[in-house]
Amino acid sequence: MTVSNSGGVSYQIGTSSSGATFQVALATTDGDGLVTWTFPLAYASGVVPQCNGIAIGPSPASGVVISVQLEGNPTNTSAKFRVTKSNITAAALLGLNILSLPASPGTTVIQVFATSP
Repeated sequence: MTVSNSGGVSYQIGTSSSGATFQVALATTDGDGLVTWTFPLAYASGVVPQCNGIAIGPSPASGVVISVQLEGNPTNTSAKFRVTKSNITAAALLGLNILSLPASPGTTVIQVFATSP
């Protein structure tokens, strides 16, 4: 496994026992909640890796729920992610929890993953 730091972004590259190459990195979205992750090690031409991400942020107990979505189709060199945030508000008189989407998700740190199929 290789652990590197490029431009302030730490990432890891490894190979599983089945020969699949996996990559993990931390990325920060822009103010609109978007980030394009360019893989430190490109996959072979025609290989479309399986990608996902997870937010590193406040606990849902703080009233904020974060969703990370893969936007579009990844390529052998990059993947694009979108983060949305919902605020949970309790309507005490009705006994309901209401989700509201803020106008701008702001920057969010996410951990992104890619592995060859």
